Amino acid sequence: MPLLGFQFNNDTKDVEASEDKAGDEEEGSGALHLMNASAAVFVCEDPLKTALFYETKCGFKASHLEDEKMPHIRLKRDNIAIVLAKGKKQAVRPLREMSDVLYDMYIYATEPYMLHRELEAAGVKIIEGLQDANEAVRADTTRQFVFEDCDRRHICVSQSSEMV
Repeated sequence: MPLLGFQFNNDTKDVEASEDKAGDEEEGSGALHLMNASAAVFVCEDPLKTALFYETKCGFKASHLEDEKMPHIRLKRDNIAIVLAKGKKQAVRPLREMSDVLYDMYIYATEPYMLHRELEAAGVKIIEGLQDANEAVRADTTRQFVFEDCDRRHICVSQSSEMV
């Protein structure tokens, strides 16, 4: 049985990297995943104000981590993490103002309708509404909606294409 991605070769007493024979990396397959999470970094003029928005309007929980080299606030909800870092005013601009990128972040959701309703009820500004199911069948994109945060970032929430 592989241990942390390695297994012992009993014939030679050597340790070798465990290989996934089927070539796919299913959970529990013994493959060692060195990267298992990521976080978007949002530069903010006032990270406390932004953290408050995400906590009160979007259901995130904040951790204030000031014991590290770069004081920042980490926001977490479900499998989504966002790091808020303080920046100068000229650095705090949505990506769409600096390039052809439409969104500052994508969030993939299993149930975008439920999240859309939650954010709408909390008073979050919805930039692009969620199509109903009948319209979504004919659409070129997956079911998605776009909301704006307190720093004018556009966050696209899209239907997850993976089966849960």
